[in-house]
Amino acid sequence: MRFDYKKAVQSIAWFAQKNKNKLNYMKAIKLLYFAERYHIRRYGRPIFWDNYIAMKFGPVQSNVYDLIKTQDYPFDDEENIAYFHNILNIEKNKREKVYNIILKNKDKINIKVFSKTDIEALEFSWNTFGKFNEFELAEISHVYPEWNKYEELFKQEIIKSRKMNLIDFFEDPSEEELKKLKKYGFAKDPFELSDEILEVTKDYAEEMGLHKI
Repeated sequence: MRFDYKKAVQSIAWFAQKNKNKLNYMKAIKLLYFAERYHIRRYGRPIFWDNYIAMKFGPVQSNVYDLIKTQDYPFDDEENIAYFHNILNIEKNKREKVYNIILKNKDKINIKVFSKTDIEALEFSWNTFGKFNEFELAEISHVYPEWNKYEELFKQEIIKSRKMNLIDFFEDPSEEELKKLKKYGFAKDPFELSDEILEVTKDYAEEMGLHKI
């Protein structure tokens, strides 16, 4: 499956609207990640089919990251470039290395690109994590095994990034890591599911080749 450009743009626009039409780019990336984690664990398939990279501040979707930083992904597709610019604008402050996403045309938000379960995942992400800022979301994302497995390498500055495996989204955090969520008001892991559900959805995900992405 190819990266779903339209779902990514529409998801960013949807979150920006929820955030009073302006959204820090790192917060957007984390909200998309949390929606993706929810959907993969419950339904065995990604929403965006992006490549995930572990970086210092948590999981990053490589295509979404390039999209926000350049606004012209894919570089040879004028239709997609126009699609982005009809809906969103990027406010840059290069000195502070801040990128804010501005929703400039809310009438162009089109939820028809999403399935019902996609929308469920987006709503989960916003309702669960929308109140936190980008650095709080980064810290929350560090609890989860798909990023956490690289934590020591980041601390020792051995790596700057590492490709993540989406099949790792089925792993649960340790009890020690879960304690870090208490400061954010979580009594339990918001992604918690029964072993029976995870077994079925993981099998489905592996049949789709998720472990190869």
